[in-house]
Formats: sequence, C-alpha cells, structure tokens
Amino acid sequence: MDRTLLVRLLKNSQYQSFLKVDPYGVQLPSFIATVCSIKPAMDLWIKPTAWQAFQECVNYFGLHYYLDTYFNRHAETDLLDIPNRCLTTTRAAWSASFDQSTEAHVFVAKERSNLDAVVSSGWYPLVVHDYFVEKHLADHAKFGQALGYPLCCQRFFHHRNNWHIDNTYYAAYRCTHGDPRILSNGLLRHTAFSLVSHLPCSFLCNATIEYATILRALITETAPDYVKEIDRHLASPVLCLSELQIYRFEGTLSSLGQVHYSSIAPVNPTDSNSLLCQLLKKGDTCIVDGNLIRIYKNGVQVEAYMARADRHGPEFPFIVQCN
Repeated sequence: MDRTLLVRLLKNSQYQSFLKVDPYGVQLPSFIATVCSIKPAMDLWIKPTAWQAFQECVNYFGLHYYLDTYFNRHAETDLLDIPNRCLTTTRAAWSASFDQSTEAHVFVAKERSNLDAVVSSGWYPLVVHDYFVEKHLADHAKFGQALGYPLCCQRFFHHRNNWHIDNTYYAAYRCTHGDPRILSNGLLRHTAFSLVSHLPCSFLCNATIEYATILRALITETAPDYVKEIDRHLASPVLCLSELQIYRFEGTLSSLGQVHYSSIAPVNPTDSNSLLCQLLKKGDTCIVDGNLIRIYKNGVQVEAYMARADRHGPEFPFIVQCN
C-alpha cells in the first residue's frame, strides 16, 4: 500500500500521529475505536524504533497500556519442529531483549478495568521446551469479550475456526442470507481500510454493522476523505481462498459471477509473490469454477489455479462484492 496516500487522507486528523507507530495504519481503525471507547481494548506489536512514538501517542489520547513481553516473529527456526496443529496464525519466539529483530507486544485500553480484563485473557498457546500449553476455551471467550467482539461472532469463531478442516471466511460467506454489506466486511481487517477487526459471523451481521456504523461516523468527523477510501476498498470485488490468500480487484463483479478488472492487489497477510497473485496479474477477468480459478485476457483463458482443501489452511475460493 502507498503510505503517502494514508498520510494525505489523514493530513487534518489528530490520528495522523498513529502512523509514526504503525506506518501503514494496519490497526488504525481499531485504535480509533479504542480511543473513542466503542472498542474496550486492543493489542499492538511495536517495533523498537516506534516505541517513543507509541508512548507519546497513548499519552496524547489518554490511554492506558501494558507491556506484555518481547517477541521475535522472524525466528522460524525455533518453530520448525512444532506441528501446524499446535500453532495459530500468530507465531513468534520469546525474547529477553528489545532489539531490531523483536517487537513489544502491548495491550491498550481507555479504561484501566478494560485493560486488566484483556491482559488476563490475552495470551497465546505456548511451547516451552518440549511442552505445549494450549489456551483453554474459557480464556478464548474472555479474550473475545475483552476485545469487544459481538457475541454472535465469538460463537461463530469458536465453532468454525479450525485450520485443519474448515475455512472461517468461506463459512461466513455461506452464512450470508442477503446482500453482503461493506459494514460487515471483515476481509480487509488486516489493512488500514477496514471498519472491523474481527471475523464477522456473516457479511450481513447486524451486531457488526451496528459497531461499524458508529466507528464510521466517528472517523468521518475528523477524516472524511479517509472514510471515502475505506468505503471504496470495502466495496471492491474480492477473491478469497483462505485467511492467507485474499485479493482485491479494481473492477466490477457481473451478475454471472465474473470479475472484470484493471488491476489486483494482495490483501495483507497475502504474499505478493504468491503464484496466484502472479497469475491474476496476467488477466483482466476472473471466474471461480468450483475449486478452479480461471483467468482470462481479452476473452481468452490464459491461466488457471486449482485451490486445495487437503492441507493446513484449506482453500475454499469465492468472490464477493459488498454493498
């Protein structure tokens, strides 16, 4: 993403200072929601170079924070012997020092009581030497509540979040009975252009829509141009295979389920060097045909990608465009 665009969109907003903490604004909407107390708490990963800016930012907005620990998200060698079934999408090794290879994991809240609640339940499954410590169900539930996620979405997540046999985004799509709404679009939640930070139980979740409506109005007060760009991103056609493969199109979705596009962009955390990303860049039209993604150029099929559901993080491709 072009960071200069975000700077321009926030040029008259008090929230521009957050870009010194998170240059690409990945958690900016959640931060605004926390400042405005519609979201009780959140967690952040802070690089050493941004630590002073983070402290200045939380002091300016009157927030409380708790430094959990230091993590190294790039220490993959420490995780090679651990089965995928024991790991979540967040993987990191503990570090005793705060240096260039590490990040500080912190919790942030407007009210001290909300900070205490999120700290007590906001821990990840642990591997200590040869021992695996699973996070129990009660703390998963408490963590969702502490982060302000709708109860219906918490229940949905607990029921469907299984990376061995299930695909949460696809499940939410199948649970959408009506026109998908941008205010319940969680596909861009790891970007600066999303109004929700959780996985909605459908693209038409009333509780999520209510939350996003309030947040959207609050952002409009200080950064109306930013809201317009959020709306545009959320209303774009999106191809989703899994939480690790999501692509946003500049284009339109036809009634036949075909996306006609001028460009595509991988959505964080999608790898921009992935095979499918390179294939999509060769075309101007995309169709999902069962587990096949067909790519056309000037009416002629030029590429195809076969989605696979027989591995960790099963792929269930679908295309959606929200209203």
